[in-house]
Amino acid sequence: GGVATISAGQITFTDLSIDKASDTPYTLTVAYQSLNVISSQFLVKAGPAVSLSLSSLPIQLPVNTPLPNATATLRDAGGNVANETSCSTLQLHVVTGPGLFSSSDSVNSAPGVYLVGGAIPVPGVYFVRAVCTQAGASTDLISPSQRMWVLPYGSAAGVSFIVQPGNAAVYVDAGAITQPYELSGSLPSVRLVDAAGNTIMGFVGFFRAATGSAGTPGIVLGEADAYTFWATNGGATLRGLYFSLNGGIDANGTVYISMGSSCCSLLASSAQDSSAGIDLTGAPTLLELTLNPPTVFAAGEDFTLTAQVLPALANGAPVASYAELVTCALIEASTVVSYMSGPLEVTAYKGVATFSPLAISTPGTYTIKCTAPRTGFAAVELTTSTSALNIVVGPARGLVFFVQPSGCFGGKACTSQPVVALTDAAGNR
Repeated sequence: GGVATISAGQITFTDLSIDKASDTPYTLTVAYQSLNVISSQFLVKAGPAVSLSLSSLPIQLPVNTPLPNATATLRDAGGNVANETSCSTLQLHVVTGPGLFSSSDSVNSAPGVYLVGGAIPVPGVYFVRAVCTQAGASTDLISPSQRMWVLPYGSAAGVSFIVQPGNAAVYVDAGAITQPYELSGSLPSVRLVDAAGNTIMGFVGFFRAATGSAGTPGIVLGEADAYTFWATNGGATLRGLYFSLNGGIDANGTVYISMGSSCCSLLASSAQDSSAGIDLTGAPTLLELTLNPPTVFAAGEDFTLTAQVLPALANGAPVASYAELVTCALIEASTVVSYMSGPLEVTAYKGVATFSPLAISTPGTYTIKCTAPRTGFAAVELTTSTSALNIVVGPARGLVFFVQPSGCFGGKACTSQPVVALTDAAGNR
């Protein structure tokens, strides 16, 4: 720009300026009518900084996440990089918003150009600008403000248990080859979190469960999507979860649930968490009955029934903490009958309930069915029955008049002759 004035055979220029600074020399050509002249070469340098520009910031940024490669540039009046001006400090400032930068720093990457960074620890909507302070200057150079939404979570870093599973599990199918177990106690729940432990509320994928040792990927449970749990607000509750004895249980009878997420390489170590150990050795999972004498004995004779509450992985030892009321009944052709006497309800002591003395009064074929509650566990009760019991008439234990004498006269035979029967302990002949 500029104005040229001709007077007394002389052309005078006023306010001549060239906006674009360059390291390549310029020349100036002046033309008048058919005449022209070219100046010698000269350089146009950047002037002193009069403004500050800031590269576009991300519209959304996770909380506590550093800004990616933001650039602040000092500009002269022509918009050139003011490469002969420097800032004593250059930082990002919050104009409006619920929080402040937890850190803000800059690196003078080139003359007049700074790489500037920072992170905000409080989510919300912000207006942000860069501020350059120059030594000896009365005012700071300030960039235009930019709007930015700081999300309440960072990038996904892993899966975390909100509620740990109970430390025991219940044996739910004695006939299954794989011996499935169901978790007892509280239902475990998980969430997807960032590196700071914030829940990633916007996650809409799924979680997948596996069993294994602590901190290892483990063996994925079930088939297909049987152990897939879809996220709601970044978390999921693990309902209907069970596992098998052949699935990652360690030598101590302990299993761990490992969780992965569809967001980050399913079950990869970077997106996985392992639960606390689940002890399979102590859960009441089996009810075992022992008869003394065994399955064939006499009616009316005393016998003993011992009921033991066992865990499936124990070495024959009852569950020492079990102290519930165990109930037994005599069964004939699927019907409860009342031919058995003795204590039919006994409170277990250290996992053992002893029913003694018992006696069955009527010969026949029966089973004894016993039930033990699983208070606090997933299944309602443990139930089992003896094999078939063959109750026979016992040895003679007494004499009973089957026919009383009557119609007796002196010197004559009684018209009703007495009959005496040998009976066993239950009165059977």
